[in-house]
Amino acid sequence: MLLQILSHNTRYLRSQLKMTQENLAEASGLSVNEIGKIERERVSPKLIVLEKLSVGFDREAFHLLDPRLDSHAALPVQGVVAKAAVRELLELNEADQQIVWDLIRSLRRNGHSRWKER
Repeated sequence: MLLQILSHNTRYLRSQLKMTQENLAEASGLSVNEIGKIERERVSPKLIVLEKLSVGFDREAFHLLDPRLDSHAALPVQGVVAKAAVRELLELNEADQQIVWDLIRSLRRNGHSRWKER
C-alpha cells in the first residue's frame, strides 16, 4: 500500500509542481530511471531514496507517504522535528528500517485517524 501511495504522490507532486522526471532527478540526485520505477511501483525504495525525493520536492518525507496528499497539497519543508526524525531513520541499518516501515504500515492501517497535522 505504501508503495502505491508513494507512486501516486510522486506523480501528483511532479504534476502540481510542473516538473518532468528529469527536473525531479536533477533536484533530488536520483536518476530518471529510479524515478520512473518509483512512479510505476517497480521498486520498493529505501529510506535514503525517500529522503532524496523529499529534497527534490522541498517537502517533508512523511508527506510523500500521506494517502491524502492531493487533498491538502503537502506543506513545504518546515518541521525541524520531522527533519531530525528523518535523519535518525536514515542512520538505521536496513533491518531496523524495515521495522520502521512495518510500524508505519501498522499505524496507517490501524490508527490512521489519530495522525493529525498540528
